[in-house]
Amino acid sequence: MSEHPLPPAPPPAPAAAAAPVDLQHFLQIFSAVMLPMFLASLDQTLLAAASPAIAAEFGGLADTPWIALGYLIASASTIPLYGRLGDRRGYRPMLLAALALFGVGTTLGGFAGGMGTLVAARVLQGLGGGGLMVLSQALIGELVPPRERPRFQGWFAAVFTLSSVAGPVIGGWVVHGPGWRWLFWGLLPGVAFALWRVSRLPRRAAAPAAPDARCCRRRPGCGRSRWACAAWASAP
Repeated sequence: MSEHPLPPAPPPAPAAAAAPVDLQHFLQIFSAVMLPMFLASLDQTLLAAASPAIAAEFGGLADTPWIALGYLIASASTIPLYGRLGDRRGYRPMLLAALALFGVGTTLGGFAGGMGTLVAARVLQGLGGGGLMVLSQALIGELVPPRERPRFQGWFAAVFTLSSVAGPVIGGWVVHGPGWRWLFWGLLPGVAFALWRVSRLPRRAAAPAAPDARCCRRRPGCGRSRWACAAWASAP
C-alpha cells in the first residue's frame, strides 16, 4: 500500500497587533524602571565632590580614588552575571535583589567609620548597582511592545544625562550642607520607593514549551502532528 501524503500545514495565523502603551501603563513602567537606573547613574558621580571632606575625616587621601573605583569595578563585573540570572530567574526578581543589595551598601556607607569600611560599602553598592542598569533595560523589552520601545529608550537617555549632570551638583551642595554621609542616607527613600514600584510590576508569563525537534522530523513514535510543528516553527 502506498502511504497517503499528509495534508499541507495551514498558514500560521497573523499575530495580533500589540496595543500601544497608554499613559497610565507608561507611568507605571517609567516610575518602576527609570528610578533604579537613575540611582545607579547618580551614584557614579555623587561622591566626586566629597573626596576632600572624607579624606579630612578619615585621614586617607591616598585611598580616596578607591571610593569611585570600587563602585565602578564591582558594577561592571556583575553586569554579565545579572543578565544571565535575569534570563533564568526573571528580570523583576533579580532587579529587586539588586536594589536590596544596593540599599544595604548605601546604609553601610552612611555609617562607615573608616576608609576601609567606606570602600567596602561602595563595593557592595556596586554589586547591586551593576544590575540596576541592565535589568531596567531588560524589563523594557519584557513589558513594552517593540514599536513602543524607542520612546522608552529616549527617556533612558534623558534620565542618564540628567543624573550625570546632577550628581556633582547635588554632591557639592550636600557636602557643604548636611555633610557627606547624607549622600548615602539621602538615597534610601529612593531605594525604598523603587523596591515598592518594581514589586508591583506584572510577573512574566511562562513561555510555552517548544516541541522536540525530533518530533518535527516525523520519526516513528512521535505523537505531534506536522501542523503543531509547523506552528511552533513559525512562532516568533
